[in-house]
Amino acid sequence: MTRIIQIVNKLWGSLSTWGVRPEMPFTLRRRIILSNQICIGLSVVISALAIITPFFFDTQYAWVLFAPDFVIFVAVLLLNRTSHTYTSRVILSVSPSLFALVSTLVDVAWRKHFGVPIELLHLIVPRLIILASSALPLVLLNFTRKRQIFFNLILPFAGLVLFDLLHNLIGIRWVDHLPINQGVIWLLNVAFTTTFLIITASFFLLQGINIAFEQKITKVMSTLHQKNKNLRKQKTVLNKAYRKLKQNQQDIEIQKKRIEEQNEAIKAYSKEVVVKKEVMQLHSEILMRLLRGKHVQQGMLDFVQVDITELSTFTLGVSRASLWRYNAQNKEMVLLDAFEKPTGKHFSGQILQVDQYEAFFEPILNQKMIKANDVYRSRTTQVITKVYLTPNEIRSVLAFSYFVEGKLGGMLCFEQQQTYRRWTEEDISFLISLADVFTLTLATYKITQTLAQLHRQKEALSEQHLLLVQNQQELLQAQQTIQDQNQALQNYNADLQQAIARKAQELQEASRELDTFIYRASHDLKGPLATFQGLCQIALIDANEEISLHYFGILQKTSNKMQNVLDTLLRVVEIKDMDIERNRINLRSLLQRILNQIRLKENLDHFLISFKLSAKEIVIGDAIVLGIIFENVLKNAIQFQPMYNPVHIPHIWIQITNPSEGKTLVEIIDNGIGVAPEDEDRIFDMFFKGSDQSKGAGLGLYMAKAAVQKLGGSIVFRRSPENFSIFSIEIPQ
Repeated sequence: MTRIIQIVNKLWGSLSTWGVRPEMPFTLRRRIILSNQICIGLSVVISALAIITPFFFDTQYAWVLFAPDFVIFVAVLLLNRTSHTYTSRVILSVSPSLFALVSTLVDVAWRKHFGVPIELLHLIVPRLIILASSALPLVLLNFTRKRQIFFNLILPFAGLVLFDLLHNLIGIRWVDHLPINQGVIWLLNVAFTTTFLIITASFFLLQGINIAFEQKITKVMSTLHQKNKNLRKQKTVLNKAYRKLKQNQQDIEIQKKRIEEQNEAIKAYSKEVVVKKEVMQLHSEILMRLLRGKHVQQGMLDFVQVDITELSTFTLGVSRASLWRYNAQNKEMVLLDAFEKPTGKHFSGQILQVDQYEAFFEPILNQKMIKANDVYRSRTTQVITKVYLTPNEIRSVLAFSYFVEGKLGGMLCFEQQQTYRRWTEEDISFLISLADVFTLTLATYKITQTLAQLHRQKEALSEQHLLLVQNQQELLQAQQTIQDQNQALQNYNADLQQAIARKAQELQEASRELDTFIYRASHDLKGPLATFQGLCQIALIDANEEISLHYFGILQKTSNKMQNVLDTLLRVVEIKDMDIERNRINLRSLLQRILNQIRLKENLDHFLISFKLSAKEIVIGDAIVLGIIFENVLKNAIQFQPMYNPVHIPHIWIQITNPSEGKTLVEIIDNGIGVAPEDEDRIFDMFFKGSDQSKGAGLGLYMAKAAVQKLGGSIVFRRSPENFSIFSIEIPQ
């Protein structure tokens, strides 16, 4: 039973909404639903009446009276289904009355013709149907359209009023066929007509009330609809905000996770940076101690070799370090020193033939790094495993070459025994720095040896020259008394002159060799020195401790001084080898330009500079060489002034005279601290510093003298009666 009720309810709801669309006004939708429900209800009622009528009335054709109405109601449903809602409502409003009247007339006429009895049902049922259908126009049509309402009400009203008249026209008199009199029939007409008028009036009254109520309902519904629309908009906004908030929350979670991962990475990197910083600081301190040590400063190779191998093992924690020298003539690597930390022993003398192990020595010859964390897997180191690595139980190797005078000097190796080691950037940097230190030591050693040899040669030549002078004096004295030995003495003198010429030539060759050596050594030292300066600069950037910054600052100043020394030495050699270009030069303009250049680096505001010209300002000479002479002499005069003496006013005099034909004399006089008497003969020597105030390397006046000699002139120093320093520069024309 419950299942049947559910099916009926579902069918009722489905049929009731035929023809209804969401965009329709509420009132129209209600009328369509009502028309569907009326049609459904009346169809069911008519079907029921058609079934039960034969039980109450003695007729077998009751269905004929109800069939047209049933068809009309089903047709209205189908019209609503096909969206002809207005037509269906008009038909539903008019058709019941019309078909009830017509069907009754037809049925009664048919019965009369064939002699079938007419029942009381034919008198009452059509009137009831017309009366009942009179409410349909009032319910289904728009009450505001009064013409439609009036037109649809006229038909049922006319049907009630003219019901008997129409039957009389076709020859049907009820009193002739039914057991009732005319008064009853008249009362039935009055009753049905009055009922119709009462129903219509009541409905109009109720409809007026309903319209007012509908207007209020419509207004309320409109307000509710607007509020509902606003609520939907707010809901949409809230949903979007919620989704956005949820997405933001997810993004925040993801970002939070990323930040946590980044923080972990930063922490790990910070730890790594701290460790690297500590390692670099330790390496820098060790390199600084090594560079400042007397072994490197004095070029003591044997001690430096031991220092490098031992410091490498203790600093990096490697078990072995070795230093090798390359013999280009025999193409072999000779072990200078190897230190094993576990045993504390030093080894030397082992030889490796370069041609036999080309795969290993090819990177060394090309100044490339050998980095083998596992010597047995590296193709570079596999070739020397049997001869060197396996006997010494070496598992990891880091090697780099060092060069001397542009040629391969050898290599430095870090070697890990028994265990494997992964070489780091700090290890590589330390290896390169130590190789540069050893290169610097070799250069210092060669310079020291060359200078010592030249000094010994100079002393020997001085002694020979003195002996020669003495011999010449003795010969001159003996010439008066020993005339017979004149030819022998002349021959001896000629031989002696040849010896002197040879010695002078040897001295010139030694001087040229010294210049060549200085030029090459300066060039060779520039590369390691530039690397060293770069390391100092990096260390100054990375270091935070004050003591480290101080030491690295000292180290950088020292390297800058050495750079200046090398540049000066190169300039001296270039002066000796350069070609002289003789042009007309204005000495006063040249001196003034040099002073302006010095002012860019030195503060000369408190200096008095005076020019005194008693000769022509124009000379014939090389402007570059003259500029070198005047620049170095003027810098010397500016530099050596009394310090911390507010009363002293620095004064420089520049005098230009012509002492003789074809010569120009330029004298630069200053009232500075002067030169000690015992140092006057050495002020033009290489690397001589006459005072602690000297900022350079002691090469300025040496360079000035070399430039003067290149022009064929001379430069001398003397004191004035006022204890002023006078540098006299004689320039040939």
